[in-house]
Amino acid sequence: MRITLISSRMSGNGTGRVTSELFNALRRIAKVSCIHMDFSTRSLIELTADSRRVVAKFQKFPFEYRYLFYHRCQGRIPKFGLYHITTQNLSFLKLKPKVVTCLDLIHVVYPKRMFETLTGRLLYSGLKKASSVIAISEATKKDLIRVYGIPEDRIFVVYLGVDHDIFRPRDNSNEVYAKYKLDESSRYVMHLSSEVPTKNTGMLIKAFHRLKKDSRFADVKLLKIGRAQYEVDRRKTLKLIENLGMQRECMFVDNVSDLDLSKLYNIAELFVFPSLYEGFGLPPLEAMACGTPVITSNVSSLPEVVGDAGIQVGTRDVHALSKAMHKVLSDEELRKNMVKKGLERAKQFSWERTATETLQVYAKTLESMGSSY
Repeated sequence: MRITLISSRMSGNGTGRVTSELFNALRRIAKVSCIHMDFSTRSLIELTADSRRVVAKFQKFPFEYRYLFYHRCQGRIPKFGLYHITTQNLSFLKLKPKVVTCLDLIHVVYPKRMFETLTGRLLYSGLKKASSVIAISEATKKDLIRVYGIPEDRIFVVYLGVDHDIFRPRDNSNEVYAKYKLDESSRYVMHLSSEVPTKNTGMLIKAFHRLKKDSRFADVKLLKIGRAQYEVDRRKTLKLIENLGMQRECMFVDNVSDLDLSKLYNIAELFVFPSLYEGFGLPPLEAMACGTPVITSNVSSLPEVVGDAGIQVGTRDVHALSKAMHKVLSDEELRKNMVKKGLERAKQFSWERTATETLQVYAKTLESMGSSY
């Protein structure tokens, strides 16, 4: 039985990271391939454990919307016994039988504009037609049942993993201070996000402003990692910082490698992630794996990720968030306990486990169809 993953991204954050990590873990324990629809080169590429071949090349149309390109690709995808589409954004592809991984339903649950609502409904339309759906958290599973009415027995929860070879405690990460022009005499509260409204970056800045009113935290700075997805959101972030007079207290690092990201987690005293909605939430998991205490929100999938290893606060409670940061930064015993619990919690998540449980979903899906893997 030939099985392939279907993806539009094989690098970067989000879908790209999930697909590449899952494929790398799967191909170590099973015979699978990955079909990559590469919009940048208008190519359809098949990857296996030891080879890469271009299946088809397409003419570049000016001003072509990427999803029209993906639609063109589907007629040239080779025949497989099972297709695993690694993001709900591609569930509209008419491939059978198919397993679809749902990373989140953010365009439906938290649409920024009507266009996103309509686009989300179109792109996610294949979820209800999938043979099986993999949800990356119990929260996402509940969303799938509530929004689309997908039967519970067709949804399988498979948590994402973390690369423990990269995201781990490090004895010496000091080179990142000079590389990213950070002050070695400062302590850092770290935050990673694209700054879209659901990441709740504004609330964090307001809570940090409250924290800074205490002179004991004069040496603490906010370190924001990650490029803003939209320039309008970066402008709003900078405007808020300016209005609060915090320009000298907030540092921005837009692009980092995974290795440098691990080192930045390691130099941070605290990682804060007060998101309103996450399909899973990799950053808090990566932070815990690096031995960094985590404060996150108490909604969506985030409690599933951090468990009792991190502090959870309400998504609109600026005072509670500021108070939690104050407590972690001033209580060394609490910090040590959170570091220990976070490292233990992170051990429960690995890409090897994700791959093994994904194979189990393939087997159950094929069994329900009268086939075997």
